[in-house]
Amino acid sequence: MKIKILLLACMMALAGCATHHPVNFTADFNRGNAEISKGDWDGAIADYTKAIQLKPDEPAIYFNRGNAKYSKGDLDGAISDYTIAIGLKPDWAESYNNRGNANKAKGVLDSAIEDFTKAIKLKPSLAEPYNNRGTAEQVKGDLDSAIADYSKAIELEPNGYKIYWNRGQTKMAKGDFDGAIADFTQVILKKPGYAEAYGKRGNAEQAKKDFDGAIADFSKAIALQPDLAEGEANI
Repeated sequence: MKIKILLLACMMALAGCATHHPVNFTADFNRGNAEISKGDWDGAIADYTKAIQLKPDEPAIYFNRGNAKYSKGDLDGAISDYTIAIGLKPDWAESYNNRGNANKAKGVLDSAIEDFTKAIKLKPSLAEPYNNRGTAEQVKGDLDSAIADYSKAIELEPNGYKIYWNRGQTKMAKGDFDGAIADFTQVILKKPGYAEAYGKRGNAEQAKKDFDGAIADFSKAIALQPDLAEGEANI
């Protein structure tokens, strides 16, 4: 999951708050943001916790602390913080989306899909929940639904190479090798140095018995990443 932290101005707008915040609250919150940006999860969690003690009704602090906990691997803690953020601001699509990611990481796929669906209802213009719901559906084996969600995500974010990658993987699983080749080609166009995309397109070409095309793509993948054993990536 790509971590998105909220800055103080965004947080105040989300809360609809125009009141003066204590200096220590602002300092703790901003330092937490800096720490999460550099990957200091424990430092960020500590500072967000201090900020919560000063401003316990501010949803964005729980949201950011949830992101830090998610990145640290504390999925239950992340879910708890996202749930508090949702309770304080029930119309916040991003909190549902991130809680869905945490549920998905725990393997609680039905709950993840429910969260992504809620995020979509709240903010249908956001591509990320469609992509994320697609990944959960893909894991469950509901490939048609996954492809539909990836397609909607692409419609909303046409330059999202990771979404094309996910849809290509799903089409491969369905045996739609032409569709997979088309999607991996889009990945290559949008991210030309992505060795795994050449490898995966080579796999699809090999499945179609286009051996010349497969060899060319495998060769390109090896040239870009000599230690690449197979065209696999976890996105």
